[in-house]
Amino acid sequence: MPQVRLRVLPDRFGEPLPYACEAELLAGALPPGEPGEIVVSGGHVLGGYLGGVGDAETKWRDPATGTVWHRTGDAGYFDAQGRLWLLGRCSARAGDLYPFAVEVAAQFFPGVERAALAGCGERRVLFVEWRGTPDAAGLAGALEWAGLHEVRPVARIPLDSRLGTKVDYPKLRGMCRERR
Repeated sequence: MPQVRLRVLPDRFGEPLPYACEAELLAGALPPGEPGEIVVSGGHVLGGYLGGVGDAETKWRDPATGTVWHRTGDAGYFDAQGRLWLLGRCSARAGDLYPFAVEVAAQFFPGVERAALAGCGERRVLFVEWRGTPDAAGLAGALEWAGLHEVRPVARIPLDSRLGTKVDYPKLRGMCRERR
């Protein structure tokens, strides 16, 4: 869509963007195949939030033009055909593995209701809500490519209170410390 400008920048989640101007931001965009943080600009992007709360974390403004780029907090990459592939939340990365591919693949496994990947220190833990009898060993085998350290059954995966559909990754990481 020509009204939306979208770039993938190196994943610096939780850090300010280091660009002095929009030309530097554009030059810092990653080539196809390189995963990073998705940023967008265009008429649909709010200039800021009420009272400026959250602006420092999610907005970057070109000092010369005032153009606002929104940091989505989502990771992705462009393929060679220019298609955007989503990888999940930047904050949910477990080492070099983003959660979306693992979570979606897990949900195709028989009996999985919902799955969410968390980096628990150096360990990759997949939390799973099961329908019926859990098959953690079978799921771990099916997802061998993900290098999981544990598949942990849970009664409920915590969801973001605002929408009730997105995984609340900070709460999920807090569950890493809970005993099973």
